[in-house]
Amino acid sequence: MTGAASPRRAFFSASLGAAAGLLLARRAEATDYATAREALDAMETQAAEVVARLRALCGVPGARVFCERLLVAHERQRSERGRLRGRLGLPAAAPAPPAQVDRSLAGLRAAQEALVFAQAEGLPALPDGRAVDLIAHQLVVSARQLTLVDLWIEGEQARA
Repeated sequence: MTGAASPRRAFFSASLGAAAGLLLARRAEATDYATAREALDAMETQAAEVVARLRALCGVPGARVFCERLLVAHERQRSERGRLRGRLGLPAAAPAPPAQVDRSLAGLRAAQEALVFAQAEGLPALPDGRAVDLIAHQLVVSARQLTLVDLWIEGEQARA
């Protein structure tokens, strides 16, 4: 392992550990979803806000490629959740109303964090192991994206 890889691996491990810590700290105020439909609806709502914010940030110089990559991942997750809904006999997700969002990184971070929480809090409402596995994998991707947004914010603060 090279010297550069070791600190990077340690940073990402610490970041994922911090995301897990946030989830545990928030447990006292966690949403208790009664059904898979309720949990998936919450995920769709939160994901729609993240997507709206990423689209708004695509216009920021230097952010387009990053935002587009995250948008591709969000589209893949939306499609996976749609297939899960079909397998579970649930109706398709309602179209998200157009969100009025700003281009703030803080707003993107808050929306991404809310998505991570919705995914984590929705796991107990899912009816089988396949559904849990799918959403757990999406949770890991979302937590990684949250870490990348945090790095973006840190980079902007360092430049200021």
